[in-house]
Amino acid sequence: MASLPSGTQTRSRVWQLARSPSAVIFLSANIANAANLVFNMIFARLMGPELFSDLALLLTLKLAALSLFSALQFGFSKVTAVLHADARRQADMVAGLSKLSLKVSIPVFFILFAGIDGVARLFSMSDPRTLILVLLIIPALVPISLYRGIAYGRIDVPRLVLSFQLEWMVRLLAGVALWFAGFGLVGVTLALAVSVYIGAVFASRKADRAAWSRRQSHSASDAIMALRTSAPFLAIQIAQILMLDGELFIAKAVLPGTEAGYLAGLGLIQRIFFFAFLSFATLLIPMVARKSADQDRVGARRDLSNMLAALAALAIIPLGILTAFAPFVSTLLFGEAFRPMASWAPMAAMSAFSFAITHLVITYYVGRDDNLSAYGFAGIALLQLLTLMFVSTIWPSLGALVIAKFFIMIAIAIISVAMVART
Repeated sequence: MASLPSGTQTRSRVWQLARSPSAVIFLSANIANAANLVFNMIFARLMGPELFSDLALLLTLKLAALSLFSALQFGFSKVTAVLHADARRQADMVAGLSKLSLKVSIPVFFILFAGIDGVARLFSMSDPRTLILVLLIIPALVPISLYRGIAYGRIDVPRLVLSFQLEWMVRLLAGVALWFAGFGLVGVTLALAVSVYIGAVFASRKADRAAWSRRQSHSASDAIMALRTSAPFLAIQIAQILMLDGELFIAKAVLPGTEAGYLAGLGLIQRIFFFAFLSFATLLIPMVARKSADQDRVGARRDLSNMLAALAALAIIPLGILTAFAPFVSTLLFGEAFRPMASWAPMAAMSAFSFAITHLVITYYVGRDDNLSAYGFAGIALLQLLTLMFVSTIWPSLGALVIAKFFIMIAIAIISVAMVART
């Protein structure tokens, strides 16, 4: 009979885990998430619920764009881990795709620019110029996603830490400075756009940047390979946007400005919970891909089980605190003006936790090359959004959106875990 590990062995394993690249990347991601929380806490107090709902919509648009293109990040993480492509080819591939994206982004910008006024009216935006500044992020989306994807695949800890930390520093410090300089929401949005470019530059290495001066003779074939690899991750990102942020667009269109602001605050709580654990999914991809390539499905499933267990263990404390002290936490995070949303905060957090479970399960299946699960996930997300739209037409209130989403998310998470248990 195998003996249980001694206390010394257990402590040694814990210490090894704490010093591992995965732990460092997880810590870095959560420092960035904490900084994003501080950013929102500051501006929720400075702006109040109604104007904060505008900022929340702008942040959602930025996060949605980055989430869509982070499909390339997941794809390149998988390519780097499994194919072991040499560094020069990776650099050439990223440079070629980035150049192609710059050519495409110019007409895309002007097409979207033409509809700015209509979008501003639909979502009751106070200043259409802020939407224009968000559009300026478009050329940086491909480079930041690809460079970070390669860094994840290589487990290049210094590069990832530098990129994430500098991005939030620029966003927070420049945003606060521009606000107090009198530039208002426009200044804050400008800081938001510039921070994305900073993150892209520092996610790359010197050799990566040098590739921009070379001619990439195989950029078209490389682009096809990258997009084909990334397609299921794109489906996951679409699902993430629809499930996490879809109700904010509904709220901005149908609810009073103050209630939309409360929903923006609840949405931030959801994003904090989810993005705190997103690194688990990003790290799970290369782990599962390698073991699936070696036909080690038991090992891949064990990795998923460990990630799910860690997710549940880490989420228990913040969920308990938020449930027990919702009014205090809501006021602490956003100020007294947001206290009325406190009764809905535990449901919002539980919705995000449920989504994190589902997201991890679907990421596991994609790592095993079961891409149909990702497309099915996107379809379920679309159905959820349509359900919330229907609910908002018969019961246009903050509570209706929160309650409906709560039950939908829990049901999807239960089904996802049951899928793993049966395979």
